[in-house]
This record gives sequence, structure tokens and C-alpha cells, in this order.
Amino acid sequence: LQALQYLAYGIMLISGISIFIALYNTLKERKYEFALLRVNGATRFQLLYLVVIESLILCVLGYLSGTIVGRVALLFISGSSEEEFKMAFNPFEFVWEKEGFLFLLTIFVGVLAAVIPAVKAYKLNISKTLANA
Repeated sequence: LQALQYLAYGIMLISGISIFIALYNTLKERKYEFALLRVNGATRFQLLYLVVIESLILCVLGYLSGTIVGRVALLFISGSSEEEFKMAFNPFEFVWEKEGFLFLLTIFVGVLAAVIPAVKAYKLNISKTLANA
């Protein structure tokens, strides 16, 4: 059971890195859009906020989809484990303490993954970006 927890933490670390890479690549692709947003009146903080919110949306959607897929998998495993091992458990029972911690950890990983891309968006040089378009 302890090994599964470490595996889950490793998966969260890898997903945080992949979210960082996705946001960083998106920033490189969308830097012209960000420059145009700045020209049209968006502040640096609004761009920073946009990148962080995008990261949080990705993380929350990942958390929700992972929870749903996990519960469905537990539903199937529950049936077979009850027959074979005489162990029954409810796959829809939430352990609020652990799941709340997992949700907060997901939010933390999302914010952490967004820090560097958000700062890059904040420091975007409008004139150089649009001159190279």
C-alpha cells in the first residue's frame, strides 16, 4: 500500500512536469496572441493570471477525470475482489481527508507548473514579439 502511494506521488510529479511542458510550449506558440492582447489593453497581470488559470483548469479537469476513472475501475475491482478474496469495499466512499489533500496537492502542482510560463508571459516584450511576427 505504501508503494502505491509513492507511485501515485511519482505520477503526480510526472503530470506536473508534463503540464509545465505543455504550458511552456503553448506560451511559445501563443506569444503573438499574448502580444496582441497586450496591445489591445491587457495588463501584464492579466496575462499572468490567464496562464495560471489555464494551468489550474487543466489540473482540476485531470483530478476530476482521474477520480471518475479510478472510481469506475474500483467498481469493477470491487466485484471481483468480493468474489475471490471475500473482501468488499465501496468504490464510491470518499475519504475526505485524503481526497481533500490530493485535491490541494493537485492545485499546488498546477500553480507550480504555471510559475515559469506565467512569468515568461508577464515579461513578454511586445515590440520584439510583434516585429518578429
